[in-house]
Amino acid sequence: MPELNRCYEILGLKVGALPAEVKQAYRKLAKRWHPDRFSDPQQKLRAEEEIKQINRAYQSLKSHQPDLLTSPASGATPEAAKPEHSPARSAPSTKIYPSGASAVEAFYNAGAEHVKGGRYHEAIENFSSAIKLSPTYAEAYRYRGFVYSLMGLELGAAADLKRAEELGLRRQKPSASGRSSRPASPAPAAESPVPFAPEHWVCRYTLAEHTSPVSSVAISRDGKLLVSGSGDHTIALWNLRAGKLLGRLSDHTAPVLAIALSPDGQLLASGSADCTIKLWYLRTGTLLKTLTGHSGAVHSLAFSPDRQTLLSASQDGTVKLWQPSSGKLIRTLVSQQHPVSAIALRPDGRQLAVSSDNASVALWHLGSGHISHTLAEAARAIAFSPNGRLLALGCPDQTVKLWDLQTFTLLNTVGSRVGGSTDRAIAIAFSPSGHALATGSPEGSVTLWHWASGQALSHLTGHTEAIHALAYSQDGQTLVSGSADQTVKVWCRR
Repeated sequence: MPELNRCYEILGLKVGALPAEVKQAYRKLAKRWHPDRFSDPQQKLRAEEEIKQINRAYQSLKSHQPDLLTSPASGATPEAAKPEHSPARSAPSTKIYPSGASAVEAFYNAGAEHVKGGRYHEAIENFSSAIKLSPTYAEAYRYRGFVYSLMGLELGAAADLKRAEELGLRRQKPSASGRSSRPASPAPAAESPVPFAPEHWVCRYTLAEHTSPVSSVAISRDGKLLVSGSGDHTIALWNLRAGKLLGRLSDHTAPVLAIALSPDGQLLASGSADCTIKLWYLRTGTLLKTLTGHSGAVHSLAFSPDRQTLLSASQDGTVKLWQPSSGKLIRTLVSQQHPVSAIALRPDGRQLAVSSDNASVALWHLGSGHISHTLAEAARAIAFSPNGRLLALGCPDQTVKLWDLQTFTLLNTVGSRVGGSTDRAIAIAFSPSGHALATGSPEGSVTLWHWASGQALSHLTGHTEAIHALAYSQDGQTLVSGSADQTVKVWCRR
């Protein structure tokens, strides 16, 4: 009982509160502490802990209050979901809905609709209701697991995805008794998640001031400045909103391969095939320092969240850590025989993913300087999700593999396998919300995916050669692509 009282306390309720009060308090707190509402890494971590407590408290109270089990519409049963012929007290699992779907399917489809609208807590309730009525409904476990992952609830995600795998992901129609049967032809409603609405994007500007392939792009946090690096040895600064060139930085003596903006938007780092890194003060375009120490081309850069460290990866097989304020080398984190293909820094700055040409991706703990895990994957592009829970790997066959870094399981693979050679890299970028993933192909197209379901949300065409770089604006309404066709395209969501 003390544990139950604690659950009421977490939700800010008096012991014995009515089910409706519990549900209302839960939704209010879940909305307040949703991790996606916070951009500061420390605040986001706190929000993740709060949401875990809130979810645990709600689940405990729900198990003691059966009335908290929601209908497919997470509220009063809507007219569209009422059975045509229903006895006064028929069991939910025996109801037949106007669409011909069972109650289990109705719960599942309602959950999918909630996910589509970003209402994750309601979706969890609906998928849980479907599972309660049909305990072997593998597809409901899988979908609920993806939603848990989106919410940062790694334990729930791991358990559900494991259960779905154990059930063999048999997409079967639940029977009227609430137990899953195995018909020869699965019901369409249970075959796959309800399609997500496509996203509509238009090309607002095509920026064509570079004279060589565009290798890298970045957008300032305020959404006003766009920076692009090119094989023409220059870095272009653009007014993103007007699509106008503001100026060029041209101190490198070889192609610019990588750029990175500091979190405060004050510094720009550029890496080049001339083996140097240059630090620029963006407000004036002044070159502050030139960092030397690599013996090969520098093709990947990242600033730590506190701006105190700059990380660089090179063809020479090393990853180095620099102090931007002094320009001094702090240490060499990685030193190996194989060239480093790409690096990605986890948003909280604690972990670094390093992709090497020996077909492996190593996860380094920056505090200890040791490898925590290694994935046997070949990747030419890598990216962490905004909450740091997922790692996306752009593979040579032009697919993107999504790994759960809590359970180290492969969650999904998006894209089509075309058997490209190992030097046919693709660009990838998560949307700020973490729900969408943008990929760029060697053929010049950009595809936006709902990574959890593997469904394409939009397909952007217009470039004539390979996409080398992608970047989202902080509000998720603008996407920028840099291409080997020497142009930068600015795409806006309608």
